[in-house]
Amino acid sequence: MKIPVQPLLAALLATSAISLTGCLPEDPYLERDVRDDVFYFVMPDRFDNGDLTNDTGGISGDRLDHGFDPYDKGMYHGGDMQGLEGQLDYLQGLGITAIWMTPILKNQTIQGDSSAYHGYWTLDFTKIDPHLGSNADLQSLIDAAHDRNMKVYFDIITNHTADVIKYEECHEPDGSSNGSPCTYVSLADKAAGMGYTPFLPAGQENVKSPAWLNDPQYYNNQGDTTFSGENSIYGDFFGLDDLDTRQPAVVQGMIDIFKDIVSEFKPDGFRIDTVKHVDIEFWQEFSPALLAHAHAEGIPNFFMFGEVYEGNPQVLSQFTTIGTLPSVLDFGIQGAASSVFAGQGGSSNLAGLFAQDDVYTDADSDASVLMNFGGNHDMGRIGMFIQNANPTASDEEKLARAKLFNAIMFFARGIPVIYYGDEQGFTGDGGDKDAREDMFPSLVDVYNDNVLIGTDATTADANFDPEHPLYQAIAAYSYIYKLHPALRRGVHVNRYSESDGGLYAFARVDSDNREYLVVFNGDTTSRSLELAATANTYLPIVGDEKLKRDRAGNISIEIEPLTFAIYRATSPAKKSKKTDFSLVGVPDGSAVSGRVDLTLELDKEPGVLPTYVATFELSTDGGLSFKPLAVDTTAPYRLFWQSGDLADGTAVTVRATLTTGTGKGISHSLDMVIDSRVPAIVEVDYENGNQRDLLYVADHNGGLQGPISADNGVFSFAWDDTDSSQLLTFVDQDGDVFAIDQPVHITRSEIVALSSEVGDGTLEAHIYLNNQGELDQNDNDSGGSAIELPLDPAAVAPYGLDLNVRGGLNSWGADPMAYVGNQTYKLSRVVDQGDVEFKYADSNWSPVNIGGQVGANGLVLGSNPGNLTQYFPNKGFYNFYLVSTELDGQPVILHFIDQDVGPVGETLYLTGSLNDWSNDDPLIYMGANHYSATLDLAVGDYQFKLSNQDASWQRLVGDGVADLDVAEALVATGVSSLLTAEHAANYSFAYHFDESLTVSSDYIDNPAPGLQVVFQKPAAWAGANIYFWEALTTPTEGWPGVPMTDLGDGWFGFEFNLGSASANLIFNDGAGSQTGNLFRDANGCYIAETWADSCPPYLEATPPGL
Repeated sequence: MKIPVQPLLAALLATSAISLTGCLPEDPYLERDVRDDVFYFVMPDRFDNGDLTNDTGGISGDRLDHGFDPYDKGMYHGGDMQGLEGQLDYLQGLGITAIWMTPILKNQTIQGDSSAYHGYWTLDFTKIDPHLGSNADLQSLIDAAHDRNMKVYFDIITNHTADVIKYEECHEPDGSSNGSPCTYVSLADKAAGMGYTPFLPAGQENVKSPAWLNDPQYYNNQGDTTFSGENSIYGDFFGLDDLDTRQPAVVQGMIDIFKDIVSEFKPDGFRIDTVKHVDIEFWQEFSPALLAHAHAEGIPNFFMFGEVYEGNPQVLSQFTTIGTLPSVLDFGIQGAASSVFAGQGGSSNLAGLFAQDDVYTDADSDASVLMNFGGNHDMGRIGMFIQNANPTASDEEKLARAKLFNAIMFFARGIPVIYYGDEQGFTGDGGDKDAREDMFPSLVDVYNDNVLIGTDATTADANFDPEHPLYQAIAAYSYIYKLHPALRRGVHVNRYSESDGGLYAFARVDSDNREYLVVFNGDTTSRSLELAATANTYLPIVGDEKLKRDRAGNISIEIEPLTFAIYRATSPAKKSKKTDFSLVGVPDGSAVSGRVDLTLELDKEPGVLPTYVATFELSTDGGLSFKPLAVDTTAPYRLFWQSGDLADGTAVTVRATLTTGTGKGISHSLDMVIDSRVPAIVEVDYENGNQRDLLYVADHNGGLQGPISADNGVFSFAWDDTDSSQLLTFVDQDGDVFAIDQPVHITRSEIVALSSEVGDGTLEAHIYLNNQGELDQNDNDSGGSAIELPLDPAAVAPYGLDLNVRGGLNSWGADPMAYVGNQTYKLSRVVDQGDVEFKYADSNWSPVNIGGQVGANGLVLGSNPGNLTQYFPNKGFYNFYLVSTELDGQPVILHFIDQDVGPVGETLYLTGSLNDWSNDDPLIYMGANHYSATLDLAVGDYQFKLSNQDASWQRLVGDGVADLDVAEALVATGVSSLLTAEHAANYSFAYHFDESLTVSSDYIDNPAPGLQVVFQKPAAWAGANIYFWEALTTPTEGWPGVPMTDLGDGWFGFEFNLGSASANLIFNDGAGSQTGNLFRDANGCYIAETWADSCPPYLEATPPGL
């Protein structure tokens, strides 16, 4: 078909040798490879309203019944299937070939104070949500799109359904909260009979379809997730009913549900929600079953990609290799591109990301099918990232950055995804609801006050403008992308990057080894670049003049600020010379399990643009036959093989063959045996020339053991069967000052090789580590001292003064770390028991973002490293340390966590007849010389005292009797103290070191009305939470507390339980902004940092809405 040349396209290509006329290479949609598609991600409710009659979904009542309120960003706004179908020409003009819609199946209309406009609260998997139209409307949209040669993708959910199931322990019979949080119950506690009692409220017994989904036995029922450790998989996602996808009936049930959808509607593929929160074995069955069914239904290129909210390729790739999904959304490129083109991060963030692409390569997929995106409905928009990082920049600069941000999604490896509204310069105030604006004229005030990029329009206008400069730019990128196969499928090769600037060059190499050179300048100044040439001449595709090789064999490029250029070599690159290689990674004959990493070390330098092809194959029959594992076409040539589907004892051969693209190659192989055993305990006899006292051990996810002291010179630590490596760091610690030996990195294969088998078939490891960092099964002392990491007590803070711990322990807010000198940061805070995922980062997540995976030099500083995972064995007061230095020119970043047990120097316990004189109830040190413990006691008299583990330290009430709410003086001698519990209640013991003990009860006789507070949030806040403590009958939630009720117009309210007449509290937005510590003992409104007794109409004698 003829493609109209948009003005920007003409400007981009005016000097190009490429003709702009003719038909683009767009295969029929059923035959088209997904790598030839351009995706558009759209939320139908917010796109266009084509049928006003379905706005309320056929439900009578008010907004809290039918969910429709176009003035509220959390309600349905009226967009539907007919509206989307009516805008297909608009999308086609943008160059879109595949439409991905947020979930469209029937949802539970209202949960809390929000509606299911987004589609992620599914009740009925057999029909479309009536707010969006009918099944016939959906089919009409699909048919219309297919008639235009466009594909349609559904967004699906297998992790959870709508929130219907309740728990007796934290809900009333009607399903409302009883005031107790539904705290996650671990697998171990559930197995021990300490789980929840699920029930279905009256009238809710049969609301889900298919019918099996109504049975609580098919759900985990373990309480709310904190998105850390095991609860990330088995916990309820914001209260939603979490399916137990370990059960075969659930696996088959979900397969059948989505097979039926494929058969009925014939979509072209699925985007799968919350993949990270489903056990990975589920995907091993679900993915091949759905692909096979779609192929049988006549959809040969049916494609699926998962949402794994994680930027680390080492984690993301597990779901395409182990999990067998065809693809995932590439959160890595989102973070790297945001760092470079929205912020001021170095382009090495991009190069470093693409250098890890080999981890995605297996027999049936690779990084070329990753989904490239710049923003979405959860994290926020490209425009928001640009505005936040460049608040004083001109609109022209912001527009240029937005163009670059979008362009990298097209021309780097992977498949481009445009988030609806980005082509119209939408910005938004944040993520979630604030990134879900209307394309049709909006009535939401907090949308309509946004300043858009590249236009004077607002979201109060209809925003389907094909003349918008971003629409024009994306249409141009689409045209170029489709015109050149190398820009869609060519091998991605890094050519130039830098750590302190935004200049980045890479090649896309076609099947004939012809280079397409792509250069991005993310800086606000012009840049020059000289690169080795692979051809005599390069013609501009996007750019001004052709490039010519000079006598030195180089090309020189001048590139303007915040622009990019693409050049096509006029001849293929020369074939690489034949070379031999060594296959390294594990010794021949090794015992291996999990991921096996192998590398080809070439005898000859590969050159600028090598044309080698490395093919990896596997034999399990002694070399009689081989099956493909992977093909790598970029240096370094590597294999990351997941061996987990093979049984222990299987003898395997991995063969690598290297060719130059023609003729017979050179092959080498390694023999291995699968052995999943690891030693449960590793004993390390360290030569310890620096006489270090302590050892910290970090697994590949940053989880720490330690501090560990030596026993007769031997340090012992655990090796879990899931650990792929451990990093050993020997230290001395004097207060906040560390002295540190160079860390020693041990892989799983290495520790297995250093282990010995004992009589019961298990492994044990007693290893020797000398001062040179060398490991052996025999004493290998070398003399001298280990290398000590350089740390300067007078050094300035390496990351400035904006460094925070951010993670599940603070709902991904920001707890500031203090710089304590010696290149060391520190944070001390209370952490609850359990798994916690976190990172070390600045307030904007850029340029400082530190996480995993842990390697030989510790943690990773990058655009979007993986989360660190730490298990905290008990609630307590913990010190987090981050140490940053360099060794041999390489950064070394280490972290240490220890529990501060208080001034006594060891854990204290509350012991007595209230717990059979056991040490089961530790006093949790809370900092500032304060300890705390809470016990649920029945009516009666109890003897008790405070004690350390061996009772060599103890404290008792001076007069022998603990009166409630009295600060009792203590003595160090005596038998016990007496507490009389007159009521069954929770009793809190607050110990102020060597000063007093105060015992209080949460029992309230004739409870006072609950305290009511109203807060007017600052305009920049997306919402408001309330964090509180000492509120008697209202349980304290972890930071940032609980969301307040949205009363409209920036006002938020909260009512405490009966009996909570006063409280200490902090209002916050959950993202780093907060008020100071406040106290209130009467109803009130907090406005502009001042309390008022009323604020009509939000707080009067009987405040409406509370």
